[in-house]
Amino acid sequence: MLKRALYVLVLGLLGALVAAIGAGSHRSTGYLGVALALTLVACAGLFAKAWQSWAGFIAFASLWVGATVFFAGTGPGQSTLVADDLKGHLWVYGGTVVLSVVAALPR
Repeated sequence: MLKRALYVLVLGLLGALVAAIGAGSHRSTGYLGVALALTLVACAGLFAKAWQSWAGFIAFASLWVGATVFFAGTGPGQSTLVADDLKGHLWVYGGTVVLSVVAALPR
């Protein structure tokens, strides 16, 4: 039981890490950067669901959404990491769609 809880916690941290990597790199190489970041979300989400079923996937997706919302917010100097433009919208909403598709796939 403790081992499973630890694995679910690790998958939650993986979700936050994927969100940080994606938020920092989705603008790196044009729209290819967005596609690669969304591919990373899909691969990590599939891994989480295959490894620890729904508990792992929900932990991954929850912390991904939380970290993405945090990075999309404005900072103290009114700066944002995820801009309010097409690439930013593709990252935020595209990631949500990718997680929804992964949730619909069987384990």
